[in-house]
Amino acid sequence: MGMMPNTKNGYGPHECISALQKEIRRSNPENAMFWAAELAESGYLSWLLTRLLVISHEDIGTVAPLEVMFTAQCVSQAREWHKADNGAWWLALANAVYTLATAPKSRLADEFQCVVKGRRAAGKMLAIPDYAY
Repeated sequence: MGMMPNTKNGYGPHECISALQKEIRRSNPENAMFWAAELAESGYLSWLLTRLLVISHEDIGTVAPLEVMFTAQCVSQAREWHKADNGAWWLALANAVYTLATAPKSRLADEFQCVVKGRRAAGKMLAIPDYAY
């Protein structure tokens, strides 16, 4: 996302997203929810919800797959309920943020994909294995 207007309290939205993710990584649910609320109340709900899905895979992943799936369900419900003008979308958002902030953390999948992509970019090639034929 390019240049975005500041939030209603004057924060830069990119800095809010960064603070949100760092608070999740540090297992600080209340602070994470502060940044989520700042973004949601400033018109960035869709971006926030998408980012929560990315965070679930980038910072939790396979170490807590149920939490990743629950977060996806919360995000889906928050989107649906927000469109229906149902204030319960706040509950779904809070569940997603709290779940991510309190889940065990692992950056393994992010590191894994970076290593493989880096090796491919450096020219690594594989032969098709015999068992693939």
